[in-house]
Amino acid sequence: MTQLDLFRQEPPAPERRPPDVDFIRKCLLSTLRLMRDAEDMPWHPWDAANQEQQFPLLAAFLPADEAEEYVSEFRSEMARLHIAEAERIRRREEEMARRQSS
Repeated sequence: MTQLDLFRQEPPAPERRPPDVDFIRKCLLSTLRLMRDAEDMPWHPWDAANQEQQFPLLAAFLPADEAEEYVSEFRSEMARLHIAEAERIRRREEEMARRQSS
């Protein structure tokens, strides 16, 4: 131990602020609006998986009934978008097979 180590202090821990519920609500509603308006999955698969993980965690900061409503709508929209994405892929594969056979 050097003499300097005797006087070195740990920096104080940053003060934790409470979550900004209004900001979280706006973010969640923006995500839901994007999903409602989308015909196909609006995210790359990795980003969609991240949304599926993060959305319920953020919603947990809201009052329970509001969080439940948002998460329910999110899951319904995500299921719809996954089905639409699977259908888009199926159509593309059929088109590619048709082109190869002609």
